[in-house]
Amino acid sequence: MITARIPLSTHYCNLVLLILMLLFMLFQPGKEAWAARDISPKRECSICHVMWLTEFTRKDSATLIPYDPKPVVDTGKQDVASTERMCFSCHDGFVLDSRFAWAKREHFHPVGVKPPKDIKIPTLEGKTVFPLNEEGKIYCGTCHSAHGIDWEKEKFSPIFLRVKNVNSSLCLACHLDRATGIKEGNHPMFKNIERVGKVPEQLREAGSKFGGKKHNKVICQSCHRIHGAADKKLLAVNKHELCTTCHANKKGVDGTKHDAAIMTKKGLIAPDSGLCTACHKPHSGKGPRMWAFKLRKGENRITAMCLSCHNPEGVAKKKVISKKHTHPIGVSIEEVGISATRKQWKAVGENVYVKGSLTPLPLYDKHGNRVSKGGQIACTTCHDPHNWSTLPAKQRPDPLAEGDGRGSFLRIPFDRKGAICTNCHVDKAMVALSKHNLQISSPKNAGKTTGGGLCGDCHKPHEGTGPNLWARDFGPGNDTIEKMCRDCHRKDGIAADKLTGENFHPVGVDISKLVYNPKPNLPLFSKSGKLGYGAGRVSCGTCHNPHQWDPQDPDSIEGAFPDVEGNGQNSFLRIPAAPGEKLCVECHTDKRFIRGTDHDLHVTGPDQPNAVGDAVDKTGICGQCHMVHNAPNRLRLWARKLGPGKNPQERLCRSCHNKDRFAGNKLPTRITHPVEIRGISMRGGQPTRGKKGHRPVFDDQGKEARSGVITCPTCHNPHKWSDIKQRPGPGKNVEGDVRNSFLRDARNVDLCANCHGMDAIFRFKYFHAEASRRKHRLYE
Repeated sequence: MITARIPLSTHYCNLVLLILMLLFMLFQPGKEAWAARDISPKRECSICHVMWLTEFTRKDSATLIPYDPKPVVDTGKQDVASTERMCFSCHDGFVLDSRFAWAKREHFHPVGVKPPKDIKIPTLEGKTVFPLNEEGKIYCGTCHSAHGIDWEKEKFSPIFLRVKNVNSSLCLACHLDRATGIKEGNHPMFKNIERVGKVPEQLREAGSKFGGKKHNKVICQSCHRIHGAADKKLLAVNKHELCTTCHANKKGVDGTKHDAAIMTKKGLIAPDSGLCTACHKPHSGKGPRMWAFKLRKGENRITAMCLSCHNPEGVAKKKVISKKHTHPIGVSIEEVGISATRKQWKAVGENVYVKGSLTPLPLYDKHGNRVSKGGQIACTTCHDPHNWSTLPAKQRPDPLAEGDGRGSFLRIPFDRKGAICTNCHVDKAMVALSKHNLQISSPKNAGKTTGGGLCGDCHKPHEGTGPNLWARDFGPGNDTIEKMCRDCHRKDGIAADKLTGENFHPVGVDISKLVYNPKPNLPLFSKSGKLGYGAGRVSCGTCHNPHQWDPQDPDSIEGAFPDVEGNGQNSFLRIPAAPGEKLCVECHTDKRFIRGTDHDLHVTGPDQPNAVGDAVDKTGICGQCHMVHNAPNRLRLWARKLGPGKNPQERLCRSCHNKDRFAGNKLPTRITHPVEIRGISMRGGQPTRGKKGHRPVFDDQGKEARSGVITCPTCHNPHKWSDIKQRPGPGKNVEGDVRNSFLRDARNVDLCANCHGMDAIFRFKYFHAEASRRKHRLYE
């Protein structure tokens, strides 16, 4: 049987619904109970602003804890919502653990203090961008706001800051004086850190941040952490490590006398100074190196920094560097023949012995900034204040011991090769191949001076004993240069076997006293030894270059033996004196026409030796008659054995013009003027010495005088074949006549005419001729 289910009628359904509604209304809670389940006003804000909850505004009940809207906390009086207690109600690990930022209350941005006078908080539309609490002090809410702000495209800026912070822009809003750059003594900002190396992982791990699109530029947060910093001044890592994390090439200062920790033990520097901050202030320092000390006035900027300590009252008063006799600074490197760029140095000019490339050293402009081309020398050109030695660790001396050429913060060792010196003074490097290298000529005396090294045997870069940075004692002499040379070249000196003797070329004399007032291409000195100053005096260094044995060949090794004997072609001469006459005539210009005459022994006697047995090829033209050192005779520094004669000048000439000498075929029958008759040489307004018409007369010692005997040089100029033709001789032995034959101006015989009147021309013409004397009885 089939039965059908009858649906409930509509009336039945309505009845059920009504019953349910009545039951709901019967058990409905009261009005107060319903209010507790209502949505409280501003529920999101009330997480921090508790008193905004409706429950805390009821008048029919009291809170368990009295509400103080402006409590006084550690940072001062401020709104309860901005206290640290409120922040830590969530930042205790429940939402985010920020307790590390306040651990031990150290190394976080100061709070509870009023901004110092040098901090200017910016304003906008008359309102302070960074608010202070009721007491005008900094608190967390000064920089932070719990009301997140969307900085749109600036995705790298945290949202809970009052202003966006990209490239430390929030920091600079108040600390703008910290970003003015090196000109005002602040660490460079927004510079690519790759200029000094890659971004250190140590800083990244410590929470440092870098700016720019590639995150490789220096910003405030590269060195500082606002919360949870590792050291004072909000430093991201320890103050002894921070600088060298980027400036790794400066780590060498650690453990040296330039290390503040070492100086602190000696009570010289503040104990809390870091490795670098003892000398450099990253903010508000002095000059481009952010210098921490008072700079010396009137000095090159770099030198002024070094002298901050290296002065009589400074930290390094035991290592004082004075202006006197110290290596010059503030001079161009080009003055010593160097063409310099930052990456390459080249030696230019002649006489350069240095082989291979030179080491580029730092050069600076007058403000102390390193330049890329050219530049001036400063202390740090030779010295690297951050590295005690460039040698391998096993070869380095103790950095706390007395410095020498292997250390002393030198960029290149001051060694037995003279590397640090010859890197600039390229024209001095060849001294290593000569007897002036004491390792060759006197090993037992090498390295004994305080300078040390190849060059240090004679020169001391700091606090020398005289000009040219002299490092040795002084010997006897007429001027400083001679005294320097004769420290070794004296009887009890290192070079006692190489003395100048009693008769030697004058030194310390004013070159302007010479007849023709020459301007030689040779160095001249003042009496105190300064080059190019004063009247211009001739000294040892005028003719001799103590750094190069062979003037024509800087590569020559012929002088690198202790027993080598020099001659006019080498012997440290600046210009060869042999086989020609070039050196001597630089000053004695009136003697320059002797070449090619009969008095040039290349023409008349190439094998004829002088007093010490040397022929003209070794001595040169001048050296056959004159010896600059150890001359046998004082008069004219005569280099030959004197001949017979009635006066000294005649004896000089008859050294050769004698029957048993090689010029015996040029010996006239009647030789000299009667010595009983004395002449007067014209001076004053009349023709003077060295001028045409001048006839010198000589005293009994052979020196030119106003009145004296008439002898050979009265009529003859032994250095000039013809007074008519201003040129060297013909280069061959020829028979002379009255127009040449070394005669002085034959057209002027005033000296003869003073006594002989109109007959003077005949007496002059036939002075030496015996036949004419017999024919013309007038001569008897």
